[in-house]
Amino acid sequence: MIETPRLLLRKPVLDDFEPHAAMWAEPEVYRHISGKKRSREEMWQRFLQAHGTWHFFGFGYFSVIEKADGRYLGMTGFQDAMRDIEPSLVGSLEAGWVFASHAHGRGIALEASRAAFDWARSVHPGRRVTAIIAPENAASIRIARRLGLEAGPDVRYHDSIVTLFEGWLGEVDAKGSSEAESAG
Repeated sequence: MIETPRLLLRKPVLDDFEPHAAMWAEPEVYRHISGKKRSREEMWQRFLQAHGTWHFFGFGYFSVIEKADGRYLGMTGFQDAMRDIEPSLVGSLEAGWVFASHAHGRGIALEASRAAFDWARSVHPGRRVTAIIAPENAASIRIARRLGLEAGPDVRYHDSIVTLFEGWLGEVDAKGSSEAESAG
């Protein structure tokens, strides 16, 4: 478990499914990610995928819980989705974050994602990190940049154009700051 001033990050548990499915039913949540509401069945498959990556790769998505009231806020972390995209993301830690609308505009996504990146630096130092973000998703682009990811080319993924972001996980020094943060 990872703790920040306001949040707890932990591997998903079965009780997270209902708030996870409710979050993905919010138009404000899915509009920049898929543009369409997913079925409950699709949400269940994505939820299981989030847990399965931990088993096979030693990384995955964390459920983000608000310390003050125990409320589920969303997820952040990494996956290897074997996406059919060029350039390939396979073998990278593909970063992602998604939060319920009640968590938007509070700095939650950045706080949680920074904690996930710090964890990844300590467990998977030197690994390539990628993310794909819709060009109109300004909030996620700001987060990616603040996490040290640099915008690369716009690429086609399925029926959409996304911007590929990329970076590397430096090692965390004794004070807890990464090489990338020290340089910037």
